[in-house]
Amino acid sequence: MSKRNTSPRVTPEMIADALRGLGLGRGDSVFVHSSLSRFGWVEGGAEALCQTIIDVVGPEGTVIMPAFTFPLINEVNAVLDIETSPSCVGKVSETFRTRFATHRSRHISHSVAAAGAKAEHFTAGHCPDAFDENSAFRRLVDVGGYVLLMGVDYNACTFFHCIEYALPAPYMGLTPKPDASVRLPSGEIVPANCRAHHPMRPYDFNRVAGLLDSEGLTRTTTCGNSILRLFPAAGVFNRVLAELNRDPLALARTGKGPLQIPVSIAARDESK
Repeated sequence: MSKRNTSPRVTPEMIADALRGLGLGRGDSVFVHSSLSRFGWVEGGAEALCQTIIDVVGPEGTVIMPAFTFPLINEVNAVLDIETSPSCVGKVSETFRTRFATHRSRHISHSVAAAGAKAEHFTAGHCPDAFDENSAFRRLVDVGGYVLLMGVDYNACTFFHCIEYALPAPYMGLTPKPDASVRLPSGEIVPANCRAHHPMRPYDFNRVAGLLDSEGLTRTTTCGNSILRLFPAAGVFNRVLAELNRDPLALARTGKGPLQIPVSIAARDESK
């Protein structure tokens, strides 16, 4: 039997209602990490999902998604093509990049794509480091934006790296990429002037899930089979930074693998 027949049917209206129920609305800036398959069967697919988020924040708002190109970290003379280098982190992010985004940042491994009123602000000057004060992640803190997780856990949320950098966490590492370049939409190739993010030990951002939930910083709902989480960038940045000041390894992995938190209704029910 096809996935369409066995999975929950999710409409754009259902997604919009869920997002508004979390408190996302017109004029908001939001960074989105998502898994399309965790919803079930989404009417209109990845394109409809992207359009729905854009509609919820309206023309005054801004949507940002990862356009990451991790394989370029290990390439000699790597070239990030702003227009054609695909996102390696899922169908939704690549659909957004190719169909909706108007701007893309220039970081060799952690570029982001953005659409909306502040798209240029979030993507300009994103170098040399992926998570410094010039990154979209830190700028999200400055403008009072949000981070939205749709069917993914905190370990998919690269926003937490900018908090590690702000401390800085003792295991942070940066790999220079002096040979890397960026091909601009004009065809001009310029130096990337970037350093790759290269931590010296694994992270586990799910370790702060209980803290964020217990203090009401994360709002949670469901849509179809997916669990959606929304949190304010500034509030979580400041709270987790305080936790890192108390314990610099608060976001580092402590066991053989990361903690597991539910990302779908099925996974949540199985864990009970």
